[in-house]
Amino acid sequence: MSRPLVLCIDDDEDSLKVRELLLKNMGYDTLLAPDGDRGLALFTQRAVDIVIVDYAMPGLNGAEVARAIRAMRPEVPIVMLSGQPVKPDGVDSEVDSFVTKGRDTGDLLEELEHLLSKKKLRTQYERGESRRLA
Repeated sequence: MSRPLVLCIDDDEDSLKVRELLLKNMGYDTLLAPDGDRGLALFTQRAVDIVIVDYAMPGLNGAEVARAIRAMRPEVPIVMLSGQPVKPDGVDSEVDSFVTKGRDTGDLLEELEHLLSKKKLRTQYERGESRRLA
């Protein structure tokens, strides 16, 4: 069984390295991108299962990255991270979850598991529906 592929986009290199170590130890494969443009390039090249994106980055911010991902593959869950405790305006429709940086890493892992479970159920349901219609 393949491991879920998580694309992490963050301009903070230390945060990316810590997140990569955590995710790999928890059974995920990771792709790392230090900015929105490189993150979008990786997203188009690989079959990503879920995206974790920082909000505040130079160039494209997290909301702009999430909007572009939604336009390409709306079924891919997106978790937004921010150092601010309040969700930035206008991101509700672009992301599936919002996690404040610095909170317990368990919060992020719970969100990933929850969103991947929902995605799996949705995919199974859609496959079942399409078989019944055929």
